[in-house]
Amino acid sequence: MVELVVLQSLSYMAGALGVCVAAIYYVMSIRNAEKARRREIIFRKLPNQDRYYYDAFYTVAKMTDFNTPEEFREKYGYWVNHDAFCKLMYILNNYNLVGMLLTEKLASPEEIFQIYPPNMFVGFYEKFEFVVKRNRVNLSGEEANPDFFKSLEMRYMEAKRRYPKLEVDLAGSYEESMERERVLDKASNKTP
Repeated sequence: MVELVVLQSLSYMAGALGVCVAAIYYVMSIRNAEKARRREIIFRKLPNQDRYYYDAFYTVAKMTDFNTPEEFREKYGYWVNHDAFCKLMYILNNYNLVGMLLTEKLASPEEIFQIYPPNMFVGFYEKFEFVVKRNRVNLSGEEANPDFFKSLEMRYMEAKRRYPKLEVDLAGSYEESMERERVLDKASNKTP
């Protein structure tokens, strides 16, 4: 027969194990709640994809008729074309917030790339990367703010890693845009 002391010891151990499991569950619940709260905060900061978002998006998509940062500043710098520059920063900031979801593991890459497809994003980043890089240095040319739009850059690298065959070249004119549309129409009508 089992001694009473052994049964009592087993009872204490089962109780202690239950307390440990409850504590682990509690800590995990707090972590998940914090992660969900952080995700919610970022989603709230993201603009609705409404008319203003698309107005900014397509304004920026047409801001590709430059070849150098100097040419960009002459056409779209904030002193020259304040509205267009503000829309560019609005879109880049939006993409940076989405990148935060990815870098902080608050959303999976699949979720992010379903909401914000990489085809336009990659082209935007490559065309306007100099804006991001320029804002990381001070007037002496030293890196002063290395984290400026870091999540944006991380999202770009993830898109390039996941979609290596993605070919993106933003159209510089209406004619180029229409030609690209015709090519894409032909490619999408092919049956495998």
